[in-house]
Amino acid sequence: MTTNANYSNNTLRMMRFLMGFLLALALILVEIGIAQIFLDRDANCRERISSGRIVVDPHSICTPEIGINLLNALSRGPFSSTRSEVPQIMAWLVSGISFGILGGFLAQFPRRTATSIFFGLHLVAIILFTTIAYLSQYIT
Repeated sequence: MTTNANYSNNTLRMMRFLMGFLLALALILVEIGIAQIFLDRDANCRERISSGRIVVDPHSICTPEIGINLLNALSRGPFSSTRSEVPQIMAWLVSGISFGILGGFLAQFPRRTATSIFFGLHLVAIILFTTIAYLSQYIT
């Protein structure tokens, strides 16, 4: 009656790990892409303002400073405080793989528990990376 009778316990665990890994990886990569789009839009906004004749503070029209730090935390993950030292692709790979592994391990738990823990840890990581990125401009 069940389809799980044909698989061993280790095979089921590996399948759950793989599904959790791929789902978390896809979620993080989509999030990184959306954050990168907003960062590019902000860079275009700042470029238009700097090329204009009117002197305006870019933070009043474009994305505010804390928003830039949040988008950098979403886009670059643990490398958000190092603006250009680490290549973007490296930051994407590290963020994607680390959250993918977390998703794979959490896939062994019941769905509701795993989802709550994953999004809770993801929120804590975003807050931590945003705070580090914000404070790193003042601490040199």
